[in-house]
Amino acid sequence: METWKYVNSGFSNGFINMKIDISILEDAIKNNRLPVLRVYNWEPAAISLGYNQNEADLDLDLYNKNCIDIVKRPTGGRAILHKGDITYSFIINQDLLENGKSVRSSYRQISSALIYGLEYMGVKGAYIAESKECYTKSTACMAVSTGADLEYNGKKIAGSAQLRRKGYILQHGSILINQDFNLTAELLNVAPESLSCINVCDVVGYVPKYNELALAIKKGFEEYFNVEFNEELKNIDELSH
Repeated sequence: METWKYVNSGFSNGFINMKIDISILEDAIKNNRLPVLRVYNWEPAAISLGYNQNEADLDLDLYNKNCIDIVKRPTGGRAILHKGDITYSFIINQDLLENGKSVRSSYRQISSALIYGLEYMGVKGAYIAESKECYTKSTACMAVSTGADLEYNGKKIAGSAQLRRKGYILQHGSILINQDFNLTAELLNVAPESLSCINVCDVVGYVPKYNELALAIKKGFEEYFNVEFNEELKNIDELSH
């Protein structure tokens, strides 16, 4: 059984979180690394914008009032509130996936591992979503679903996005745990009813702790890909260089 690397890097600000993801990707490319699964969270809370999104339309006073940072992701997609969620990133050489050059195929395989992780959280029956409408109709990632996302009972429970460089894939995404969707709607200037979302806590009946969630994601990836993870705990400075 192959051994891959797992990193639980805990809580950092948005700038550091995105820097770490890119640093792990660059290191994998340079040194031909085996896959790396990272699980992390955000402190302070933040909105991450897709690479091509513009923050000019955001109400900065509202963000300052709510102590919400704004950060750009290296991946595409729409804006995500990182408060009441947990985030993962997965870096892998596309050749280690079945038909890994296909974006759709790679999303389905990595998302399937997330489904296993959700099952370990107690969420049974999540599935890969089908695109429902033009993704650019909303500024909010959680307002629409695509084939990169997971749903439960017709509602979005996780969203993901990819970046590809030199044969390597960085996929990262957010699983909704106990997010305040009214705050999400206010921050992104969308109608609350447009957010067809569901939290893990609404399914399982309680709010799981961060380390419980991180372990569930790790176990889901191990089961789906039939690998073991060698947990590597590093400080933030080491990860971001």
